[in-house]
Amino acid sequence: MSWQLALGPAALKAHLGWVERGGQGEGQLVLEGMDLRGASLGANLSGARLSACDLSQCVFHMAQLHGLVLTDCNLTDSSLRGCELDAARLRGCLLSGAQAYGADFVGAELRQCQFRGAHLQRTGWSEAHLEGCDFSAADLLDSCLDGAQFRQCNFQKARLAWSGETPLGTATGAFFWHCDFREADLNQLRVEGARFEDCLFRGASAQSVLQNAVVLRPRLD
Repeated sequence: MSWQLALGPAALKAHLGWVERGGQGEGQLVLEGMDLRGASLGANLSGARLSACDLSQCVFHMAQLHGLVLTDCNLTDSSLRGCELDAARLRGCLLSGAQAYGADFVGAELRQCQFRGAHLQRTGWSEAHLEGCDFSAADLLDSCLDGAQFRQCNFQKARLAWSGETPLGTATGAFFWHCDFREADLNQLRVEGARFEDCLFRGASAQSVLQNAVVLRPRLD
C-alpha cells in the first residue's frame, strides 16, 4: 500500500473524527511496517500509532502530533519544524539529522531514541521524560528543558547553550542522571534548581552549570 493511500483523505477523515470524539470508537490511524519515505504530512495525526514505519525525509507541515505513538520508526532527515508533539511517546526511533526547529515535546516520553546531529533549536521539552536517548552533536540552542528528566542520555558535542537573545535557553528544575556531556556546549544555560548526578563533563563548556546547579559526583577527567 502506498503512503498516498494509507494516509489518504478517507483515512485522515476517519482519524480526525476519532480525535474529535476524544479517542473513542473507530477510526484511529494505526500503521505498521509502512514505507512512508518522503511523504508530506500536514494533517492532525494526534494519537495515531505507527510501528516500524519508514518516515525518513518526511515533511510534517506544522502538524498536530499530540499524543502520537511511534515505535521503532525511522525519521532520519525528516522535517518536524514547528510540530506539536506534546505527550507523544517515542520508543526506539531514529531522528538523526532531523530538522525540528521550534517543535514542542512538552510532557513527551522518549526511550532509546537517536537525535544524532539533529537540528533542535528552540525546541520545548518541559516536563518530558527521556531515557537512553542519543543527542550527540545535536543543536539544542535556546531550547527549554524546564522540569524535564534525562536519564542515561548522550549529549557529547551537543549544543545546549543560551544565545542571550531569547527568554529560552533554560533547564530550570531539570534532572540529569548519568548523562554524558563530554565536549558539549552548555554556555550560559540557565539551570536554577536543576540537578545533575553522576554526569560526565570532560571538555565541556559548562561553567554556568557547575556554578549554579546542584551537581553531584561530576566526572571532569
